[in-house]
Parts: sequence; structure tokens; C-alpha cells
Amino acid sequence: MAGLLCFSPYYPKARHYLSLCQKVLTKSCAYLDKKLAR
Repeated sequence: MAGLLCFSPYYPKARHYLSLCQKVLTKSCAYLDKKLAR
């Protein structure tokens, strides 16, 4: 994740993978929040 963040300004592929990781992490955090709120 940190490597993608460092390389994202220079490489479009890294920027793409970084955005995918952000989407997945956002969804997983929302899922965990919902599960832990019970």
C-alpha cells in the first residue's frame, strides 16, 4: 500500500491499483463496522 502511494504520481498503473485498494478497504471497513455494531 505504501509503495503504491509512493509510485502513484509517476505510474498510471500504480494509481489504478491504489484506487482499487482504497475501494476494497472502504468496503471492508464498512462491513466490519456493521458487524461490530451488533
